[in-house]
Amino acid sequence: MPARRFAVLVLLSLTGAACSGRPERPAPIPPLYSPVGEYLPVPRGTTCAEALERWFDRVDTKGDGRFDAAELQAEAARLFAAFDADRDGYVTPQELLAARRAASPAAPPPDPAAARRRGRSIDTSPDPVMAADINLDFRVSRAEFEAHVERRLQAADTRRHGYLGKSDLPALCSGQR
Repeated sequence: MPARRFAVLVLLSLTGAACSGRPERPAPIPPLYSPVGEYLPVPRGTTCAEALERWFDRVDTKGDGRFDAAELQAEAARLFAAFDADRDGYVTPQELLAARRAASPAAPPPDPAAARRRGRSIDTSPDPVMAADINLDFRVSRAEFEAHVERRLQAADTRRHGYLGKSDLPALCSGQR
């Protein structure tokens, strides 16, 4: 009989803990970046694909529904110039974060260092701009960035037709909402 009471008490305590009314926190959504590393705020109710489509419409300078290597490199050059605040030919993590915050004041990108200091979990995937730093000197040269953008285009161009179309965008949202 005492073993049965114990089992009932354990079951009741587990049921009470499961029904404590505390909602589970949703897993943090990793930040969304364009294929060239531009931070894209994703407002509530907007999907990753919709955010990328808005970006695509903005940077498709030819208006042909395609984003070829020349357009991608032109966007990369514009973005690199915006990131390189001191105009020394390199982008540092500090310059990158400051430029992204200035470009998106309403929804600034997360600061991984600040999140770590607060003990919160953060997205651990490499930053799409700083991942271009192949010589690991904590700065990205224009040549490193251009080569990295070309590699990203090739990776995203799964059909190997030499450009990105709107139909290619959902594949860039793997793991996103």
